[in-house]
Amino acid sequence: MTTAPFTPTALTSVLRQLQTGPLPALAAAAPQCAPARYTRALQAELARRCARVLRLLRALAGAVPRDGRPLPEAAKHGGGGRGRGSLASTGTLWAACDEVSVLAAAGAVGLLVEKAEQFRDTLRDVMEELKEWLEESDRAAEREGGNEDKEDGATGAGETRGGDDDDDDDDDDENDNDVDGLAETMQAAHISDSQALLDDLMNTHSRIPPDDPEQIRPRLESCLRRLRLTTLLYTAVIKRRIKAARPLPPAVASPSTAPSRLDEVLPLLRRLPDSFGALALAFYDLDAAEIDRLMDQCWFDAYAVAHLLSAPWRGERDEFTDWAARFQVEVKKN
Repeated sequence: MTTAPFTPTALTSVLRQLQTGPLPALAAAAPQCAPARYTRALQAELARRCARVLRLLRALAGAVPRDGRPLPEAAKHGGGGRGRGSLASTGTLWAACDEVSVLAAAGAVGLLVEKAEQFRDTLRDVMEELKEWLEESDRAAEREGGNEDKEDGATGAGETRGGDDDDDDDDDDENDNDVDGLAETMQAAHISDSQALLDDLMNTHSRIPPDDPEQIRPRLESCLRRLRLTTLLYTAVIKRRIKAARPLPPAVASPSTAPSRLDEVLPLLRRLPDSFGALALAFYDLDAAEIDRLMDQCWFDAYAVAHLLSAPWRGERDEFTDWAARFQVEVKKN
């Protein structure tokens, strides 16, 4: 396509090689990976990646010149309203083929480990954001308390000075000093208030009020404790269940329940980070009712994950079984 001499026979030989091997294999790959042996997750991901390879290959083949001449420079590199050039399209196709090869090498276990680790990392991000928000709220409450103390002190000083003025007119110099001190105090308080206002403007989230009428702080502390437990649950699931599910696919002579159980729990593992993200927004909105509703949903899903994966792939109990039982007890505590 890009170098001379360019002949139709050179292209047709490549297409025949693709037609006799790679193309039929790509088309049949996903149907051959039955969910009962490979998991629905692997089948769906393989279908998506194979379809992308076929789509990109079709687009590249459609860019072949029909006059038998090599592509001009503009068509090679793209731009100028021509869209992606042939070199970029070829590179994208190679990358898509590499993704299929990586998935084939990783298998169902590798894919599920990767997904679970991504979900766990998202949970950790949510936890860190909530921790920072709690710390910011605490600092804001301390600043407000300090400003109130300064205002009380300034008011008391003003009252004392008023009495002295009535008693003795000879203390004008001393009173002038007091007035200067009061002005400095008020100026410092003004600067502090301005900084607090600036901090509020720069921060898009609400803060927990110092008096906390909706009891947001106790809810947040309980959430952070159980959120940390949930991240530990993901780590334990990855190590004790997903990685222990090998080999997948299981031997035909010894069918396994691992694929179906993993498919059952994966939607919960995927949903929990989204639910915790929504819960974080409810905290930022100081919406106690929505916080309670979403917390119940999160803990129910986390409890269900531990329950569904409590039993090992072989046998009745193992170390994770006992750990999951303790997790279920702890996650139900406020």
